[in-house]
Amino acid sequence: SIPGYSEKPDESRYMATENHDELAIYAKSHLQDNKSANELLLNAKQRPRISEHENREMLEPGKHVVETSQASSIEDDAIKNEESQDFGDGVSHLGALFSGSNEVLTQSSQNKNPMIFSGVAVTCKKYPIGLKDCCTGSGFGGWILHCPKDLQALLKAKNENRTVYLGSYKKHKIGGHHHVFCVFPTKLAGIFQIQGRYKQLGIGFGDPKNPYCNGITPEQFSKLDFGHIDLSDVEQDFVSQFKKPSIPEIHPKAPNAEVDL
Repeated sequence: SIPGYSEKPDESRYMATENHDELAIYAKSHLQDNKSANELLLNAKQRPRISEHENREMLEPGKHVVETSQASSIEDDAIKNEESQDFGDGVSHLGALFSGSNEVLTQSSQNKNPMIFSGVAVTCKKYPIGLKDCCTGSGFGGWILHCPKDLQALLKAKNENRTVYLGSYKKHKIGGHHHVFCVFPTKLAGIFQIQGRYKQLGIGFGDPKNPYCNGITPEQFSKLDFGHIDLSDVEQDFVSQFKKPSIPEIHPKAPNAEVDL
């Protein structure tokens, strides 16, 4: 039991009922004796109501803000459902940086002067197969199966844009021409050698008799402007290898869920 408990305390008389509201009657009776309260009530009753059209100029900017925010919300939702146009480009640049740094780390343990994306000089003579030539031919058709293995590799490298043709020369007056190429191991290496080392840094690849297919030094690599390097040829390769991190990987205490990139 609660001390002093009563089913009908004194305050219960102020509760509104269907035909009687003692609190309202009490307030009204005291309002008549309060001059300030009466003046406030009278002013409230006499104050004209403001219709929307009288302040349309003030209301329109507010309406515009509301409508714009709603439209922006819809557009944001639509954008979230689409893959960012910059996603592949960003992943490719990250992949390129990782590949370069990883190669530097690998070579640093073997060589005091590590080079990135190093190539090799390949020399070949004309090797005709019908109307095609295994040494200087273009394209990548079934005819290359009739070429020697080393020239098949050269043609594949040419097809993937990771070669630089340096020209040809004759070892002997009677003999045929020897065609020389700088061949780089991957598409990524070819991109940075041709677009970065050659076009940006102006470092050439030598000539047929003195090929210079060396790699790029870490210092030279740091000077490259990635904004002017087209990685579209390797973009899909990097995107397919990219694994979206889960929230627990980023924040161990967070629930298991994928990050919406």
